[in-house]
Amino acid sequence: MKDNSAHQNDIYIFMPWGIPEGSSLESVRTQLEGDPAWKLFPDTCRYLYRYVGQKFAQTDKKGRPLPVPPALYCHYRRTDFRGLPLLPDDGLLEAAYQQGKDPIRVKLRLHEAHLFAYQTGIGIIALRFSVDARDYLDVADAEFILKKTGNSTLRLPGEKNGWFSPLEAARELLRAPLGVIPEKIDFLSLTNDVQWADVAAYVRVPSRGENASAGDYSRELYYLRNCYSRYYRYSTHTFQEADDCYCSNPSAFWGLSSDGIVLLHALEEEEPKGFEKTFYNNFHSDYLFLIVYMLHEKYVLHRFMSDLDARTGTDLDKLKKYKADLVFFNINYVYTSVSNVQQYRILHEKLRDVMLLRRLYQDVNEPLTTLQDLLTREEENRRRREEEAEQKQQARMEKLLNRLALLSIFSALTDAFAFILQIRDLPSLPVYIWLPQLACVVIVFCVAMPLLREWWKNRRDQQL
Repeated sequence: MKDNSAHQNDIYIFMPWGIPEGSSLESVRTQLEGDPAWKLFPDTCRYLYRYVGQKFAQTDKKGRPLPVPPALYCHYRRTDFRGLPLLPDDGLLEAAYQQGKDPIRVKLRLHEAHLFAYQTGIGIIALRFSVDARDYLDVADAEFILKKTGNSTLRLPGEKNGWFSPLEAARELLRAPLGVIPEKIDFLSLTNDVQWADVAAYVRVPSRGENASAGDYSRELYYLRNCYSRYYRYSTHTFQEADDCYCSNPSAFWGLSSDGIVLLHALEEEEPKGFEKTFYNNFHSDYLFLIVYMLHEKYVLHRFMSDLDARTGTDLDKLKKYKADLVFFNINYVYTSVSNVQQYRILHEKLRDVMLLRRLYQDVNEPLTTLQDLLTREEENRRRREEEAEQKQQARMEKLLNRLALLSIFSALTDAFAFILQIRDLPSLPVYIWLPQLACVVIVFCVAMPLLREWWKNRRDQQL
């Protein structure tokens, strides 16, 4: 990404939204391509593993669009706000928030809007503001205002009326490319009454020497990573965890929390030629991609939890769809390691910890245990039904065979009795005729009596 503007203190606010029902990622991409104000953003994924980057890169190393757009993701940017009723053409705005009796006012410039969309049905809109700050507290005040997207207010400088919220600005930006906007932009991690955006900031601060550590910038990191205004009292014990602040190189200090992400760029008096520009541009391209990538993972997990209710927990078909969606998400979007470049690898790992993704996965995977129990129960019921049907079939076959056996026995006995009646004629017959007949009668009686006794016993047992 090339940016010829002066390097400044920048703030991104990220708001998730759902792709409208009936639409898809491809339809969103088509609509964005048809709007000249939105331009394909050159995501090259330079510092990620190939198997990750090839799924998300939209351009080659020279910024040229790839011939086949990725099917999982799209990213567009808008820098021209002409034609939008709420937003000024030059992006100059004044932000305000009432903090007790003291209103907080900050002058901002809206530089650009980024629109991300994923095949999971989740989209993210990011607004990038710059702050003309005297010190880091001005940036912290701006973060504090912009984070409260539903309650804070923006207006054009010099106007007394015309206040609008960052949330309304995001809706206005979504309206043009999508043709329709959702009834609300979903803040999946909080209730509708508390609408807070996720925040990421790039802030320049004076260097405190080559041996400085994150602890030397603890006050700045405390306010900026927690999005606290200057009216909050500084404390070394409030939500302080050592792993949330670290140094990625001698002039870069990261502060992370569940509320915000901040990169402090500690400027040296003799900064290497081009280093500041390269680092600044990387934050607005590669680091931005990684941050949004992780936010998307968090938003999807929150949506999985939001879609669960008492009915879903006992509905086998819904649980099967839940599992299929989760498997698709895990295969295509979730990686425990995305880069072997230290700066990006460590940031990725710490974002997973700060966003509590491991705990979220435990909650998300819990319904799969219920699904397995339901499937086991269904399999047991199926086997029981099959066994009962088989037993009934065997019982029917036994009855039929018993009846056939009785008929055979009675038929044999009938023939035997008929032969007995002919005994009186035996003396007149030759021995070689009547002797075999007499032997057959004896055999029939010897076989028939045990069979009749067994049949009677089985019948009596069935009656009991």
